Amino acid sequence: MAGAITVIVFGVITAVALFTNTPPGRVFLLSLALITAWVLCLGKSLSMNRWWGALINNRNLMSMSRLQTLMWSVVVFAGLLVIMLLRLRHGVSDPLDVKVDQHLWWALGISLGSLAGTPMILDAKKSQTPSDSALDKTAGQLKEDKGQIDDNRVGTLYSNQSPDNATFTDMFQGDEVGNAAQLDIAKIQMFVLTVALIVSYAAALWAAVASSVHFTDQNWKDFTLPVLSGTQIALLGVSHAGYLAAKTVSKTQTQEQQN
Repeated sequence: MAGAITVIVFGVITAVALFTNTPPGRVFLLSLALITAWVLCLGKSLSMNRWWGALINNRNLMSMSRLQTLMWSVVVFAGLLVIMLLRLRHGVSDPLDVKVDQHLWWALGISLGSLAGTPMILDAKKSQTPSDSALDKTAGQLKEDKGQIDDNRVGTLYSNQSPDNATFTDMFQGDEVGNAAQLDIAKIQMFVLTVALIVSYAAALWAAVASSVHFTDQNWKDFTLPVLSGTQIALLGVSHAGYLAAKTVSKTQTQEQQN
């Protein structure tokens, strides 16, 4: 099923880009929509039997780091794919050689760094045991059974029983038993900044592709993806650094500390 969906999605994008007169801007929007739908279908059929399965981590929670990595990946890949296909249609000698500014690679690298760094930082907390008072407090705040929280936890890390319990709000709550009922400011900051940057970059990419409707073959040869500024990369880097740094601090009283 997943294989058939993959063939259909990328077959349609390729056919529209190469063999129709659809305006380039619409081809990009179609690519963006179909690749997003493809990711949703993969989550449904391969991962957690949830449309948002690609966002669910191994603790059955929706993950902020997964969301921001997927958003960057979908937008950039959709743009690159369409540009390569349109360059091929216009006879560019090396259609795959699209010029990409280094700042965009930095953005993707920062995104992947958070995705890889999050489980590494949290791994140390898997061997710790939360105190009874921490469990009692969180159970009361979340209105959940204390025993169930204790059964599902991974060390001091809060966890859901199954993927069916994952919700969008997971991405904004604390990672540990001690702060699972609280909003994580670092996550909120990263979400707002990441969405603002990705939406603005997607709009700039669409505008660049849409303007190519009057391009000559030479214009297509010289086409470059929109450039992210150094300031934008700095803001993204600081946000992700804060996001990861916040995870290094323990938010849960352990049994050892209680004793």
